[in-house]
Amino acid sequence: MNRAKAADRANRHGCALFAALLAGLLGLLAGLYPWLTTGSGPRDPTLVPGTPIPDALRYRVMPDESHLELTVNATIGRVSGQAEMREGSVELVRDGAGWHVVANLSMDVSSFNVGNEFVNRLIRLALAVETYPIGVFLGRSETLIPAREGTVVVDLRGPLELHGVVRDYTFPTTLTFAGDRLTLVSAATVDATEFGVSIPGIVGSSELEAAMHIVTVREGSGLPSDD
Repeated sequence: MNRAKAADRANRHGCALFAALLAGLLGLLAGLYPWLTTGSGPRDPTLVPGTPIPDALRYRVMPDESHLELTVNATIGRVSGQAEMREGSVELVRDGAGWHVVANLSMDVSSFNVGNEFVNRLIRLALAVETYPIGVFLGRSETLIPAREGTVVVDLRGPLELHGVVRDYTFPTTLTFAGDRLTLVSAATVDATEFGVSIPGIVGSSELEAAMHIVTVREGSGLPSDD
């Protein structure tokens, strides 16, 4: 019995010590971050969405119905949260008997929220969202989709900008057509270290599971606009 009590006390002491270390680490990051970023305000992304493609069918992103979800394998367990999508577009470009898909997507990384302010603050510090609040993905499908109906799966490949760094990524994407609406559901694992993001091992994995749910409406469809 005494051994069991001693082991229980040791476990509780270990948990309390870990929590204290994690809190101390966050405090250190919070203290260093303003100093490291002094004089560096928000920066515009390097990637710029292209101008509308002539003769393409253009779909406008509906930010209120779309979101980016990030899942982090943190020390305290798997943590998921959402960030807001910004205005963007998806274009279908005719090529022979099919269509290429061209996506111009932007996300507000600074809005990332897991519902826990402690974790929010830690991840925002790691991503330096005050300096790099916007992420951009410019993807294109190499294979053609045969028709604008039903559900189709394609790979969207192209540059992804995060934390001010650009890397090429592929997002397997499911397209669902429903009248004048086109929904895209994409997912990929993003290695934060490739974008210069350093996540201490004591906090969690550097791999971020990114999933985008994008709802778009075809322009000129007569559906409600922002005007």
